[in-house]
Amino acid sequence: MGDDAGLLGIALLECCLAVPANRIGAQTYSLAQLKTLQEVFSLAGFGLVAWVPFGQKLSLAQLAGFALIVAGAALVFRGNG
Repeated sequence: MGDDAGLLGIALLECCLAVPANRIGAQTYSLAQLKTLQEVFSLAGFGLVAWVPFGQKLSLAQLAGFALIVAGAALVFRGNG
């Protein structure tokens, strides 16, 4: 149960920070850009969590897939929004 409570706490904190961040961010970035940022940060966080606490290194195929997502993010930000 302790692990579940910790995960719930992280999810609650993320939710509490997401709404003000989206309101502030929408003044500067388009919704597509905000969603893209969310995905890139989420994948980076996943990579760190998989590696640091669990000791699982990402495979070359996974790294290549993440690199393609980052390249897609660069295209989203290259446009006018």
